[in-house]
Formats: sequence, C-alpha cells, structure tokens
Amino acid sequence: MSQTVPKINTNLDSGLALLSEILPQIWSCASSGFPDIWTPENPSCGQCYPTARLVQTLFAGEIIHQRLKFANGVWDHFVNEIDGIRFDLSVDQMAGEVFTVITEKQRTRDDNRILECLNHVRYMVDTLFWDYSQHTGSIVVAR
Repeated sequence: MSQTVPKINTNLDSGLALLSEILPQIWSCASSGFPDIWTPENPSCGQCYPTARLVQTLFAGEIIHQRLKFANGVWDHFVNEIDGIRFDLSVDQMAGEVFTVITEKQRTRDDNRILECLNHVRYMVDTLFWDYSQHTGSIVVAR
C-alpha cells in the first residue's frame, strides 16, 4: 500500500512565496551571520547565506556569491539561482542602500563556509518545520 505524504509546495514559485512569508518570522539573532548588528527592525540582516543554503536545500539550484560595494565598504552577499533565475529572499537587509555588484561567482556545495553557517541553517530549518507542523500536522519538502 502506498502512502501519500502532504507537501509544503511542489511548485517552485509558490514554495518560494511561502518561504518569503515565513522567513521574517523565524529569522533572529541566532540565525544571523552578523548577530552583533542584527535587530528585530531589520530581521533579514546577516541572513543571506543561511537563507541561500536553506533555499538550496529545499529547492536545489546554486548559490551565487556576490561582492557588493557600498558607500561604507565592500560586503559579501549570497543569492540563489534556480533554472537560470535569480532569487534573493534576504534582499530587504539592504533596503535603501545604493550598491554596485563588483564580482560574483557560483559557490560549490562543498565550500568551507557550509560548516560556518550550518547551525544558522539548522536553526531556521528546525524553526520552519516546527512552525509549519504546528499548523498542518506534517511537513515534507519537495525537491
């Protein structure tokens, strides 16, 4: 007998739309790459790499590492690319900022930064799964 398991979304667009609604609720100092400057007023601060890893885990695709030049210096930023389309679910952290993309390159799945942010991603996944399961009773993520 086969068993059907409910899924969050099988459609990439609706899955990313749902995730973009949920993320601001689960982002915190604990998931930020910059916990010293994270605030509830800017919940996406420092969330680009953990969020990009989470999106890649849930929907596959690649992570693009960008170097961005701002008036106050150069910062790293990470976005997703799935089937040739770019997605940036943490772009709000730069609201109102003027910047230029200096360089960008694809990150490999085995880069050493994975271990650095693993706890951030795990926190977000655990929170996402817990919150979602409380509302639906189950969770499975389609790839």
